[in-house]
Amino acid sequence: MDRGYPSHGVQAMAVYIAGQKHGMIPALRRDLRRRNAIEPAIGHMKTDGRLSRCALKGTLGDALQAVL
Repeated sequence: MDRGYPSHGVQAMAVYIAGQKHGMIPALRRDLRRRNAIEPAIGHMKTDGRLSRCALKGTLGDALQAVL
């Protein structure tokens, strides 16, 4: 969850935001740091490989996007 969406309204599970101090154990802190390290690489791969959101609607649109 990124910091721009703190009011998620989900009650059934715990949501951890990078930089939070309450309720963080060392393993979770390490995992969040790892995610922050690879997030830019994922973003660049998506933009360079044209893997952005599909503008075509439905299952047929998803199939056409894969072909295009």
